[in-house]
Formats: sequence, C-alpha cells, structure tokens
Amino acid sequence: MEISRAKYLAEALLKSRLSREDLDDLLSGMNDDEIVKVYSDVLESYFSDLLKQQDEDNT
Repeated sequence: MEISRAKYLAEALLKSRLSREDLDDLLSGMNDDEIVKVYSDVLESYFSDLLKQQDEDNT
C-alpha cells in the first residue's frame, strides 16, 4: 500500500467516512510497519490538535 493511501484511510477513519473496502484496506495495512507508522502519525496529529483546541477553549 502506498503511504498516501494509508494516510487517506487513517483520515477517513477519523471522519467516519470509510467504506467497507477502505476498512478492509486499513486493516490489511496493520501487518506493515511502515503503514502502521503512517496511521500512528495521523492519529497522533489528530489527538494533539484536539488537546490544543481543548486548552484554547479552557483559557
């Protein structure tokens, strides 16, 4: 799987926009360390942004 496809899949997961085929692709990528790293980076960025937004809302 290409890195750009992995990034797209992780972002689509966060937006609840995965088709069944996309979900199958995302899950199949879990066996590839490079793809898992992409998933991890996307998720880390997403949750980091959420925490920043929460901090801004609390000030």
